[in-house]
Amino acid sequence: MIASTLTKIFGTSNERVIKRMGPMVEQTGFLEPATQALSDDELRAKTLEFRARIAARLEGIDDAEERVAEEKVVLNEICPRPSP
Repeated sequence: MIASTLTKIFGTSNERVIKRMGPMVEQTGFLEPATQALSDDELRAKTLEFRARIAARLEGIDDAEERVAEEKVVLNEICPRPSP
C-alpha cells in the first residue's frame, strides 16, 4: 500500500529516468536538421573527430579509473546539452 502511494507521488523509476533525460532528448532533436544535412562522408569525419578528441584527452593516462573519469568528461563535452 505504501509502495503504490509513493509510486503515485514520485512515479516509477522508469518515469523518473525519462523525465530526467527529456531535456537532452529535446536538445538532440534540435540538432537533427543540421545532422541530416551532412553527407555520409561528413558524418564519418565527425565520428573520426570525436574519436580523435577522446584519444587526445586520454593520451598519457595510465590509471584505469582516471581514464574512465576523463573519458566521461570528454563525452559530456561532446554530448548535446539541454538549454537552461
